[in-house]
Amino acid sequence: MNQQQTETDPLDSEHFDVEDAINQLYPHESSTTTLPLLQILLRQRLIECTHQTLILKDELLLPTDQHPDCIQKIQQTIGELLITLSTIRSSSNEAQSVVESITKEIRTLDLAKSNIENAITNLKRLGILVTTFDQLTRLTKAHKYRETASTLQLIQNLKCHLDQLAANVPRVATLFKSLQETQGLLRTTIMDEFSTAFEGKTVANNKGQLADSCLVIDALGADARGSLIDWYTTFQLREYRRIFSTPSSEAGQLDNISRRYAWFRRTLKSHEEDPNGGARIFPESWKVQVSLCAQFGEATRDDLKDVLARSRSRLKVDILIQALQITATFEREMSQKFAMTVGFLPS
Repeated sequence: MNQQQTETDPLDSEHFDVEDAINQLYPHESSTTTLPLLQILLRQRLIECTHQTLILKDELLLPTDQHPDCIQKIQQTIGELLITLSTIRSSSNEAQSVVESITKEIRTLDLAKSNIENAITNLKRLGILVTTFDQLTRLTKAHKYRETASTLQLIQNLKCHLDQLAANVPRVATLFKSLQETQGLLRTTIMDEFSTAFEGKTVANNKGQLADSCLVIDALGADARGSLIDWYTTFQLREYRRIFSTPSSEAGQLDNISRRYAWFRRTLKSHEEDPNGGARIFPESWKVQVSLCAQFGEATRDDLKDVLARSRSRLKVDILIQALQITATFEREMSQKFAMTVGFLPS
């Protein structure tokens, strides 16, 4: 039986079946006489298996120094693994450095491309500006103001894009200075032409040119426009000041206040309806009539302050009330006409 156990142990088979094994050992009832012997053999087999199990368990629990070959192999494997990890990490860092370097170079190229494109664009604009400036000089000398106005607008647009270039390039700065001088000369020339036309009463002969010159003033900017409007309103009110602002003037007294407003109505009507009036020359968008009314109001307020101060001791209540009523009526009239609040009385 020991020989059978050594050769083939049914207990070690994957397909071991308890019932089949019992039937093979005890095919007949008479076979049960060998049962005690079988029990002894099974007990011995159980003891052997238990002993082998303990030996294997003890081997697994032995200290690591008793498995030098295994430990060495494990250490070698770990070393190789660490080398592989280091290689992977080094390759990753190198790849990242390459990517960062390429990205930096791409950004540098993009910036260089942008700078080149801007430089080319600015050179084109500068070339156009030089040509346009020459054209402006010729048009100014020929007093072709309508074309001059269009040229000035183009120059202003180009200058906005070249301001930084003018701050760094002396030749461009010199060009800008020449432009500024030309614009100043153009402004002075137009102001002189207005003065000559209105002072010499030759507006009718120069109305078209004066109207075109307003387009040039518009292109020169708000400051030039404000100066021309201020000159015109001052010129229109010059006669008013001569008649009403003199301290000894009878027309300027409080009981003649209605004459002031009558004078302004005539002047305003002349401005708006006269074929050679300012409304036929100045652009409607300038609202010159509003500026004329505002300056008239300031002049009247200053005059009335002086009149009240001089006549305080002999001022009559009925005259003062009448002046207030006339002035209030005129203020409402102008406020409705210009859709704005107008005040003429001193505060």
